[in-house]
Amino acid sequence: MKSYETSATVEDHGRVEVVGVPFAAGAPVEVTISPKVNPDESPADADDDAVAQARARMRKLFRAVKGFRLGGKIPREELYDR
Repeated sequence: MKSYETSATVEDHGRVEVVGVPFAAGAPVEVTISPKVNPDESPADADDDAVAQARARMRKLFRAVKGFRLGGKIPREELYDR
């Protein structure tokens, strides 16, 4: 099943109306609602803060491992004693 994405505004009493969906009348659908995020706003809640901290740790990790390279291939004779 293909998905369809749109946006809407919450009306009085928490009502959300989605018009013009590309599904037949009576078709069962799954609905997920999340607040629209403005990318210009700074993170405000604890989850956003945790994500920001995780990103900072990942940046630090990537800086630490930058430049690591695998050594050359080890000949089979050096790997196994026959």
